[in-house]
Amino acid sequence: MKADDLQDDKTLEIYFVDIGQGGGCMTITPDDKIMLIDAGEQSNLWSFLKWKFNTKNLNNPPLKIQHTIISHSDSDHYKGFSQLFKDPRLKK
Repeated sequence: MKADDLQDDKTLEIYFVDIGQGGGCMTITPDDKIMLIDAGEQSNLWSFLKWKFNTKNLNNPPLKIQHTIISHSDSDHYKGFSQLFKDPRLKK
């Protein structure tokens, strides 16, 4: 990659995560706002977030999620949120 191809401004980041019986999505906006869409029934999405943001490092700030979206009411789309929101490393 050439230096001229790089930019200083952040862009929208989109991650698709295998959450078991489907896919979850995380977006990070250029101003660092996090939105999660669907969380599955287990801890797959939360495991991804812990890895991505290195929440084991106590020097890192708590993870702040601004928006969550559940695409529909089947439990395999929302149950994983309950475990995620119980974690003390998530800033509420």
